[in-house]
Amino acid sequence: SPVMLYVADRNNHKIRQIDMSTLQVTTIAGYSTAGFADTLTPTTVACLYYPSGVDVTADGKFLIISDETNNRIRALDLEGTSQLSTIAGNSVETTLDGVGTDARFDQPFGVKVSLDGRSIYAAEYGGNTIRRIGICLDSSSSSSSSSRSSSSSSSSASSSSSSSSHSSSSSSSSSSSSSRSS
Repeated sequence: SPVMLYVADRNNHKIRQIDMSTLQVTTIAGYSTAGFADTLTPTTVACLYYPSGVDVTADGKFLIISDETNNRIRALDLEGTSQLSTIAGNSVETTLDGVGTDARFDQPFGVKVSLDGRSIYAAEYGGNTIRRIGICLDSSSSSSSSSRSSSSSSSSASSSSSSSSHSSSSSSSSSSSSSRSS
């Protein structure tokens, strides 16, 4: 099975996939222009605005993306439809707990999926917080792993935060990466 490396090409507003056996680089999400669009139909071009962090879910089915300037956490289907969808947050730049798009993020910069696959941790650059998002990325499920629930055709999530006593430091890197074996 080839090993794939996923890169958030921040300044080009794209997600890249690198096949580590051939070093072939392929754009799998995003467009050269910053913007926002989920891929809801086959003709929709998914747009990102400074994607800054990526991680692969424990089952390898989804790539989780921190879409920094869109203030959203997004999921890219790696196995089926290649659909990019918002699982938490919306365009409002502030920190507020909530379910799905009712949650608010302030420049989410990095993401990490928990080893059990039940949570995503997102570091907010603007909000100086670490947020936990309970996830259920299976289309047949209708609730998140927290006491609050939400239903969606492709995902659901709830978010909670904890304040950080340390200020965020800016990164000189313009990309983030994560890998998986196929």
